[in-house]
Amino acid sequence: MLNTISQKNSADGSRLRKRMALIRLGICFLLLTLLIKIAYIKIVNGDIFEKYAIIHMLNGSDNTERVLKPVRGFVYDRNNHELAVSQTVYNIILDVKVLNSLEAPEEKEKILNITAALLGRDPNDLRQIADDPRNANSNYVKIALGISYDKWSEIKQCIDDGVYYEVFTGQMTEKEAGDAKLKRFYLNCVHEEMDTYREYPRETFAAQVIGFIRENDDIFGLEKSYNADLSGKPGRQFRAYSAEGYPETDETPAVPGHTLVTTLDVNIQDFAQEATDKALTEYAAQRAAMIVMDPNKGEVLAMAQSPSFNSNKANNIDFFTDSWLKSSWDLMTDEQKSDALYEHWINFNVSTPFEPGSIFKPIVVAAALEEGVISPDETFYCSGHKTVSGREISCWIAESGGAHGTQTLTQAVANSCNVALMEIAEKMGRDLFYKYRGDFGYGEKTGIDLPGENAVSDPWLMFSLDQLNPVELATSSFGQGFSSTAIQAITSFSAVINGGYLVKPYVVSQIRDYNGNVLEEFKPSLVRRVISEDTSNKLRVMLNAVVSPEGTGRNAVIEGYNIGGKTGTGQQISNKSYEEGELMLSFIAFLPVENPRYIALALIDRPRESTEGSASAAPMLREVLEKIIKYKNIPPSEEVNAADIDDGSMPMPNYTEASLMDATQSLNSLGLDYSCAGEGDIVKSQFPTADARVTPGSEIILYLRSSGAELAVVPDVTGLRPEDALTAVYGAELSAAVVYTSDDGGWEMTADATPVPAITSADRSVYKQMPEPGQKVQKGAELKLKVS
Repeated sequence: MLNTISQKNSADGSRLRKRMALIRLGICFLLLTLLIKIAYIKIVNGDIFEKYAIIHMLNGSDNTERVLKPVRGFVYDRNNHELAVSQTVYNIILDVKVLNSLEAPEEKEKILNITAALLGRDPNDLRQIADDPRNANSNYVKIALGISYDKWSEIKQCIDDGVYYEVFTGQMTEKEAGDAKLKRFYLNCVHEEMDTYREYPRETFAAQVIGFIRENDDIFGLEKSYNADLSGKPGRQFRAYSAEGYPETDETPAVPGHTLVTTLDVNIQDFAQEATDKALTEYAAQRAAMIVMDPNKGEVLAMAQSPSFNSNKANNIDFFTDSWLKSSWDLMTDEQKSDALYEHWINFNVSTPFEPGSIFKPIVVAAALEEGVISPDETFYCSGHKTVSGREISCWIAESGGAHGTQTLTQAVANSCNVALMEIAEKMGRDLFYKYRGDFGYGEKTGIDLPGENAVSDPWLMFSLDQLNPVELATSSFGQGFSSTAIQAITSFSAVINGGYLVKPYVVSQIRDYNGNVLEEFKPSLVRRVISEDTSNKLRVMLNAVVSPEGTGRNAVIEGYNIGGKTGTGQQISNKSYEEGELMLSFIAFLPVENPRYIALALIDRPRESTEGSASAAPMLREVLEKIIKYKNIPPSEEVNAADIDDGSMPMPNYTEASLMDATQSLNSLGLDYSCAGEGDIVKSQFPTADARVTPGSEIILYLRSSGAELAVVPDVTGLRPEDALTAVYGAELSAAVVYTSDDGGWEMTADATPVPAITSADRSVYKQMPEPGQKVQKGAELKLKVS
């Protein structure tokens, strides 16, 4: 039995030894596999891991990823003149960590000397930067900012040409030095970083409109309103180093910002700025300002104020136009300096409230006529004052001891009679007055695309309905007791003379991408209809009487031209109370009366020199209108009356809820141009609205909605011969009407189905189409193709 047990133990031991041997063999095999794998990694991928180790050593904890600034979008006027541009510049970066890793101290010294010489700096300055303990582990120290492209190219050319080969031992040729050590060490130690510099080529041009960007990222003007569009998208750059010490850069390029095309006209803006600068000096005023607009579309052609500043040097008082501010600067506290700068930076025309005075009177007359409260042939008697609730309120003429006596409504407007306006407001009542004051846009923002617009709705600046008691109603009738901004005043006045439409003013007409493709286009936007075409026609004739030898606007008369307008003088509030001599002189004018194309508002704020009252702003504006007439070659006017204004016009059809197909066919048959806003097959609204009077060639805006029907994409046929254009239109399941120049120079139209030999000649092509390419519209809609 013992022998059996012994034999069993021997067998177990034998099996155990075999197992151990197998385990040892397996371990050896694994070790051998691991060694082979390590050898493989070392031989095949060793350079990569060595590179990572060197990168880690060079970079340390310093972040080598950098943000690449995008090129900020440009800003242009309506005729593509540059207003704001971005210049590409370079910052020069010193990699101190690599510099300190150079084996020979003399190489470090020579590279610093080279860099100093190229940048025009003292070598000691760079030496201090390199020796500063705080920079010892940094691979990113800016040593020059805003280097031009030409300068950086010159620096790199010097390196490429091996100009400085002598900094080395002389053991290499010039080319070898340039290609080898110099590039290796110099480019490792010094490299560029692309940046952008914002520049305003016209300096003081529309400074408060275009705006500027400060170093602390404060933004003003259009730069602020459209910052998201202008900014672009930043890129990324990762700087690393190879095992040999060469820099390697991985880069995601920045995306440039979009371009803005404004409604501004550089010439008209210059006219306005010259006028405000002159008025500021002539009347020793606190401020002078002017806006010029298209009263029908709301396009701002000019917006100027004085004093102003150079947008390129917005923080430097030496580049401000205010002589008083310059002389007082050193005597100011820091807080006063900050307030003074901000006061010049903000846009007075959209932000600062003032009491409008008599330029508000046409609003009251228009409202009363519209409601039938008064008639055009009504007369008024002015004794020089009117007693309201026991308080005697004077007409402005009473200051000289006079009175207007009996006068017609047109004469009352021409004479700017306060007594007549108080009687009109009394007949209207406070409810109706309050309604129309709001309908014309007072107490609400116009929606202009500029920052800082003031609604002027504070109770102490704008009477509420409950506050419009008899005395407040009387003074409000001639523009006292409440406030507005300049943009509110000119926008509301435009509604008086453009057929009764309150239109949103705007400054930017297009947003384009970096390649010039239109991304977004802004069209006139109707806020609401305020008065009828008939009332507007009557007001234009009345306001023409203001700018006549007998009217208060006599100083704005331009021989041969029918100009309408209104003078104004408003007492101004300081610290919530009126102060003697604190006046705002104003004049608003438009031309021509029969078909207004331009409207302008001139303001002289708190003049200190002797003036002729509200008439003082008239010569200021007349000079601008004379220049516009010459610049735009506006022909002289004929004698005008209310009947003349209607000549050649037609009532606007109502296309609301009509199919786009029917609307386009109707518009083409009437000779009206059109554009579409949005996409769809149904007209949800239109501008001008139904029954407004329009003339052939007027542009109608159709606002579209979709009923769910399948839409067609409008093809781009501009530049094509008419027959080729029609082929493309048919292929898109659309139709077209072709408008072309006839032999006598007039315009004729043919339906697309009617062959006309004249339009197929090789020298004719489509130069304009409606709607614009890319819009989605109802299948079968009739495009309009204009052929030159």
